[in-house]
Amino acid sequence: NFNYEFCLPNKFYESVQARLALVLGPTKDMVKIADKYSNAVVTENFTASSLAEAIKKLDPHLINRMKAGSDTCAKDLNAKANANTMLSELKRILN
Repeated sequence: NFNYEFCLPNKFYESVQARLALVLGPTKDMVKIADKYSNAVVTENFTASSLAEAIKKLDPHLINRMKAGSDTCAKDLNAKANANTMLSELKRILN
């Protein structure tokens, strides 16, 4: 459904803030971020076999690159870095 197709769960952000390499299902908004920061491999679909294939692609060099991508992502996608944007939007909505 629409909610699952465009979800961005808190666990995604928690994993990024922990500077982890991610393995994601093909959820559009998570994939968009993963493509920008190169911090994840993405499965073809939501099956166990697709997950296994994505995990097989991992090696220590790729995992370290993805962790570095999560580090960059974590610096961009956090409350402190986005506080002014959030406050501006709240003011706009409330006025």
